Amino acid sequence: MSFQKLSSQTVNGNWYGVGKVQLQGSHNDYMSELILQQKNKEVKAIFNYYFKDSLLSDTIKGNFDAATRKLSLQKFPIVYYLSDNTRNSVDCYMTGKFLLRISKTESVLSGSLIPEEAFKYSCPVITINLKKSDNTDLVNPKE
Repeated sequence: MSFQKLSSQTVNGNWYGVGKVQLQGSHNDYMSELILQQKNKEVKAIFNYYFKDSLLSDTIKGNFDAATRKLSLQKFPIVYYLSDNTRNSVDCYMTGKFLLRISKTESVLSGSLIPEEAFKYSCPVITINLKKSDNTDLVNPKE
C-alpha cells in the first residue's frame, strides 16, 4: 500500500459563474466573479457582478476550512433582484456559504448567497456555482 501526500487545498484564484435567484418565475441572474486570496483560514475576497446596467464590486472577508472544504463569506450588500437599475436600487445584505469540489477536470465552489435575518422575507436565496479560471494572468485582490 502506498500513500501520497496531498497538497493543502486552497481557494486562491479567480472564480466565475452565474447567480440564480431562487424564486419561482424569476429570471434575474447575477453574472459573477469572485477573486479570492487565502492566508491560513482567512480569506479576502472581491465579489464583482453585473446587474442590469452596471458592474458592481464589493470587498468581503471570510474564512475557508480546508478539512471540510467550506468557504464562508461575511455579510455584504447585493442589489435587490427586482431593482430597475443600480442608480435607484435597494441593497440586500447576504452572507455566502460554499463547498469546494475538485475533480481532474475542474474546481467548483457550489453554494448560495443567503439573506441576513432582516431581509429573509424580501430577498430570496441566490444559488451559484463558480468555476475556477485557469487563466493565471488575472489580478488577485490587493493586500
